[in-house]
Amino acid sequence: MKDSDKLHKHIADEEQAEMDYLHKQAEKKENWFFTWGVGQGNRMFYARIIGTRESSRERMVALFGTMWASQYSEKEFEGTAERWGYTLHPISLTDEAQA
Repeated sequence: MKDSDKLHKHIADEEQAEMDYLHKQAEKKENWFFTWGVGQGNRMFYARIIGTRESSRERMVALFGTMWASQYSEKEFEGTAERWGYTLHPISLTDEAQA
């Protein structure tokens, strides 16, 4: 195998490893937080849904339709509820109900 072929294979292997990592992260279940905007009935609330980024978004749409503003990871949402005075929405599900 030529050196250039080895280099191309190494790059392809690295790219595949990165894609595998990103796919695994996307499937990881964690807390996701959702907020509403001005003029949307629940604007002083936030919702917490446990799931993957995509499954929690789908659950939010099933519960509230598309009338909400933003989705945040736990790290992104840290301190937001306190800073803006948000209250956990009563429909947010417990870990047991979502398992």
